[in-house]
Amino acid sequence: MPILNGAIKNEIEQDSHEMNLISLLKIEIEQNSLQMNLISLLKIEIEQNPHEMNLISLLKIKIEQNSHEMNLISLLKIEIEQNSLQMNLISSLKIEIEQNPHEMNLISLLKIKIEQNPHEMNLISLLKIEIEKNSLEMNLISSLKIKIEQNSLQMNLISSLKKISQIIVSSQLISIANDKKAIIYAKRFFKLKRAKSTQ
Repeated sequence: MPILNGAIKNEIEQDSHEMNLISLLKIEIEQNSLQMNLISLLKIEIEQNPHEMNLISLLKIKIEQNSHEMNLISLLKIEIEQNSLQMNLISSLKIEIEQNPHEMNLISLLKIKIEQNPHEMNLISLLKIEIEKNSLEMNLISSLKIKIEQNSLQMNLISSLKKISQIIVSSQLISIANDKKAIIYAKRFFKLKRAKSTQ
């Protein structure tokens, strides 16, 4: 966890104005209070059944219970077939899921959520753009994947995201505090400058 946390914290400190994946998701949920919060739903299910199978199985059960929802793999397959000439993040995730059927991928879940809510911002595209614009930055998805692989007996992705969110909030508070200090120093500087100019 220290490696993942450190990478996320460093990224935020290096560019405090950059939109963060987790923060954006939180804002989207807050702005759309009537829409179903998939992350919260999975978190509740996990808390109620701590010994249950992985998140993919959980999602499959949810889909089976709700016949109006499209199947995760089918949805991604259709998306890839419709955009066969465009290499994108979804294609990579589809391959990853097929190779690791027991592994859960957050972006896949978010993709379903976005598909079901066309008025919501396209989180996948945003993440892709951010990665392309910042080719040297650590890929959040890869970081989470590493975290899951390192803890193969504990596939609780929500827990990891919760800890990351806490770091993001802490870092943002630090950034705000630093901004306030900068304003104070600037005010002092201009006061001294004015005092000298009047002498």
